[in-house]
Amino acid sequence: MTAINKALRFVVVGAVAAIINLVAMFLFTMQIGDNWAWQRNLSNFIALVIGTTVAFLLNRCWTWDDSPKKKGKNLFYQYLLYCSSAGLGAILRICLFAVLDSLTSVHYLVNVMIGIGAAAVLDFFLYSKFVFRSHS
Repeated sequence: MTAINKALRFVVVGAVAAIINLVAMFLFTMQIGDNWAWQRNLSNFIALVIGTTVAFLLNRCWTWDDSPKKKGKNLFYQYLLYCSSAGLGAILRICLFAVLDSLTSVHYLVNVMIGIGAAAVLDFFLYSKFVFRSHS
């Protein structure tokens, strides 16, 4: 599979995970409530875990379908590496937002989109090189 095909699959998986994250957030705030910040934060955390896990599984099975399929504790370690890599992308996004927000007159929504794009590029690289690397 070409890198472009892989990147397109990565984008589709990201969109699916984002939709699942939003739906989960809505459903959990309906169950837990949204009157208090802790309720919204708990719902957001649960939705984030669900969205990240779905993205991991879809990327593992579809985007990087040519990588070795780990099992047992190796699968768990691969998941933790995936989450750590995604965390680095999130840190990049947060830092980039702060820099662009303080140094430019870029609208905050454009700033967010730039951050999402930069984090996605970093995540794609990290997932390809470290999380789902093929031994071939």
